[in-house]
Amino acid sequence: MTGIKPTLQYDMGSFKGFAFDAPETVVDMLSAIGALKHVEPDTMMSINMPIAEATEEPAYLQDRAMVTQSNAAWGLAPNVVAYMIDSGINANHTLFEGRATQGPTFVDGEDGNDNNGHGSHTAGTVGSSNYGVAKKATLIGVKVLNVNGTGKTSITVKGIEWAVNDAKAKGITGKCVMSISIGGNANDAANSAVKAATDAGIFVAVSAGNNNVDASQQSPASAPSACTVGATDTTDTKASFSNYGSMVDIWAPGVSIKSLWKGSNTAVMTASGTSQATPHVAGLAAYLIGQGVRLSPTDMCQKIKDMSQKNLIKGLDANSVNYLAYNGNGL
Repeated sequence: MTGIKPTLQYDMGSFKGFAFDAPETVVDMLSAIGALKHVEPDTMMSINMPIAEATEEPAYLQDRAMVTQSNAAWGLAPNVVAYMIDSGINANHTLFEGRATQGPTFVDGEDGNDNNGHGSHTAGTVGSSNYGVAKKATLIGVKVLNVNGTGKTSITVKGIEWAVNDAKAKGITGKCVMSISIGGNANDAANSAVKAATDAGIFVAVSAGNNNVDASQQSPASAPSACTVGATDTTDTKASFSNYGSMVDIWAPGVSIKSLWKGSNTAVMTASGTSQATPHVAGLAAYLIGQGVRLSPTDMCQKIKDMSQKNLIKGLDANSVNYLAYNGNGL
C-alpha cells in the first residue's frame, strides 16, 4: 500500500492484519475508499492490578484450596503448557521448579526479564508449587508489557500471535491455555486476536478489568470467545474494583493474593486485581486438560462455569452471573 509501511504484521489463521504509522488524514482516506477492512487507533494496554504491596515475604499456603488444591500431593497438569501474555516471568524462581521459561519479548529497549513483577505473579498463580492451581504445568512467558506494566495493543496482539503459532508448531493447541491479565479500552484488534487463539483451539482466560464498570467497555475482556474473569474478595463479595456485567463468565479470588515476584529466586508478593483472579481460571483449565478433559475453548469455559459454586458471591449486579470458580473436588 503506497505510503504506508507496516510496523508489525499478523497472520494467525482467522486474524490477519498489520500495524502502521500514518497521519489520520491518510487513514481516513484509505477507509473511505475501502482499502482497509477495519482500522482503529493503536491504544495502550496495561496490567489489571490496582492494589499491590511490593513486599517480599516468606511463602505460605493461602486459604484458596477450593481452587488451588494447595494440599494436593500429586502432580497437577503435567505436560500442559500455559502461555502468559504479560510482563515476562522470573523463570529462575525456585517455586517454578524449572518448569518456567521466558519466551520472546516484544518490548523495545528491554531484555526478556520480568522487570515489573506482574507476569511472575500471574504465572505463579497458574503453576507455582505453593500457590498454583496447575502445580506441574509448563509456563512460557510472552513479554508484551514494559517495566511500568504498559504496552501498545499492537504489541499485545503480536504476543498472542506468537503463542498461537508456537502452539500450532508444537501440536498442542488442544493441550494448552493462555492467560491474559491486561486490558485497555474496547478495541477490535485485541478481541479478534483472542478469537484467533480460540479458533485454533486454545482456551483463553482474560481479566475483566479494574474500573468498576461493565466489562464490555474493555478489551480483551469484551472478547466473546474469551473466558472473562471477575474478582472476588476474601469474603466472597465482588471486589470493589472489579468490572462486571454479562461479559463476565466466572469469578475467582482476586484480593490479597500471594504469589511469586521479580528480583530474586524466592521473592513473593501480595497483590489484588482481576489480574490475580484470571490465572486461577487459566490454571483450572490447565488442570482439567491434565485430567484428560478435551473440550473446545467455549465448552471448557462452560465446564468451569458448570463446576462453579453458585449464588455465593455478594454484591453483584443483576446482569452478572453468580459463579465462583471451584475445582470440583478433583473431578
